Amino acid sequence: MGLVRDLKLVQDATAIPALREVVREHLIRALFVRDERALPKDVVRILRQKADVVVRVKDEVEVREVVRIVNGEQTTVNLGRPADEFHYYRTRLGLAKDQPWGVSTKPSTLVTYDWIVPPQGGIQVDLSAFDEVEVDGVNYAARLGAGAKWKALYDRAGELGMLPSVYPSVPVDVAVADGIVGDAKFRSYASPFVSAVYDVRGVAANGMRVNCGFEYVPNHATGYNLKDLAVQFGADFLVPTYVWLRLLARPPVLKNLTFGFDDPAKVAAALDKLSRNGRPCTWLNLADERGWGLVHPGSPPGPIGVEVGVGGNEVLVAARTKALETAMAGFTAKGEAPPPWDAKPADYTKNAEKIARLLFVGEIIAPAAKLGAAIEKIRAIGASKGVRAGFFGNARDNGHVYVSPYFEAARDLARTYDLSRAVAEAVRSLGEASFDSRLSLLWNADPHFLRRVALLLKLESALDLANAIEPAARLEPEPVELFPGGVA
Repeated sequence: MGLVRDLKLVQDATAIPALREVVREHLIRALFVRDERALPKDVVRILRQKADVVVRVKDEVEVREVVRIVNGEQTTVNLGRPADEFHYYRTRLGLAKDQPWGVSTKPSTLVTYDWIVPPQGGIQVDLSAFDEVEVDGVNYAARLGAGAKWKALYDRAGELGMLPSVYPSVPVDVAVADGIVGDAKFRSYASPFVSAVYDVRGVAANGMRVNCGFEYVPNHATGYNLKDLAVQFGADFLVPTYVWLRLLARPPVLKNLTFGFDDPAKVAAALDKLSRNGRPCTWLNLADERGWGLVHPGSPPGPIGVEVGVGGNEVLVAARTKALETAMAGFTAKGEAPPPWDAKPADYTKNAEKIARLLFVGEIIAPAAKLGAAIEKIRAIGASKGVRAGFFGNARDNGHVYVSPYFEAARDLARTYDLSRAVAEAVRSLGEASFDSRLSLLWNADPHFLRRVALLLKLESALDLANAIEPAARLEPEPVELFPGGVA
């Protein structure tokens, strides 16, 4: 996933004598924007690295062969490539089994930005062809290949009268496994992503297939449940191949109710009140006018649009709709729209591509009562930076909102860093809020956080003894042995 690589490089770089006196934030910015004038040559060498080869796999057997090559058990012959490709792979990777290779997993789609530290040579696995979708209509679960798109799951489940239990927080055409190997966020009004995942399966650094949940553990047996760890950091100690996701029965009546607000304070009060009344909703999404127009055809209901999924039978939906209108007091318009995920696959992909061109920097997590202030902060940042700013968001029954600010700006590294920093400062001034981004993890110098990072690094090294999965960058220059074995 790259998080361990980024954290480790910042740790090691701050210990370099030439950088020891550099302010940590200045160092992180230099690393992020690739400011080669401010960095030692060994660090520049790391930032210029890339995977030697990219292998597009189609099944777990191919993934296992790739892992066994990088951990030294097998040679490049086992990739089974045609002669011309095999020669290229052999010359790029070499033949020695003691070569310090590694394997990295390529996300299907990155919503925000790439990792600071690129793969340090070796093989990058492209899982896009690993797109199997298998739905179990008895146990209401789906087994998804790591490259399977969420939209494909939604359509397949809908054909069988079911719904996914979580939805993309930003409606980009992401794969379900991007929640593990990338930066995609999934949630619904009642569930976070981790509660919707039953199991994560992958190939570990020793070449063995492992399940991180209890999917294959008999009821009479015992085992360690590493599912939560795999969801958060799975790509740092295995190559994920399958994800088991919880499904829900599609109610006989499912409506997507829309509300328009012209005042951020009013929508904040409405969502705060709604989260307290205990009424179940399937989803609750919000967006500004620009974001709404990219997802829904037609004019938005207001400067701030809110859509709420309500399901049940006719009587129940009518009662829930009435209660919802009471809780959402302050709206200026109301109506109904098709769920954004019901669009045809080609139309959904087209809209997703437009959204993916926007510059996203992370996610603001705050109490619903703070939503109005967060929206005003986002607008102020856009005005101060001379770019158009907007947002997509979701709300949960836990009383929190999850807001993803976007900016209509060039996706260059310097602009991304400056806008990320501006959002982080704005969130800090909100109080009771946090900014979830990869850069925010690097900026965090809290002693308790650093202690948890140290535990993560120790755990990763224990789970990946072969150092074959996403190996960290090495700052010291690699020694050149002119006379191997001491013979001239």
